Amino acid sequence: MQRRQTPNELVQGHINESVKSALKQGVHPMKVLRCACLNPVRHYNLEVGLLQKGDYADFVVVDDLEHFNILKTFINGRLVPRPAKPCCRRFFSRR
Repeated sequence: MQRRQTPNELVQGHINESVKSALKQGVHPMKVLRCACLNPVRHYNLEVGLLQKGDYADFVVVDDLEHFNILKTFINGRLVPRPAKPCCRRFFSRR
């Protein structure tokens, strides 16, 4: 039996995992990307994410459309720095 996830764990990477799962099941990559990107924008009437003239460029760079591992993220056309990995887990762990 799989352990239940906390709300924070559920949202952390949930779209990425859904995309990877759909690709593994053979869904066409463009259909997967439409479901992950365009449909939420239209459903929630967001003023972002449609890549129209004058919009800010928010996008990700992936290794390929089969594995969809995110290599870089850009928000408003600027590269988002990846968080540094702690060199010592004990130092950064909760007490």
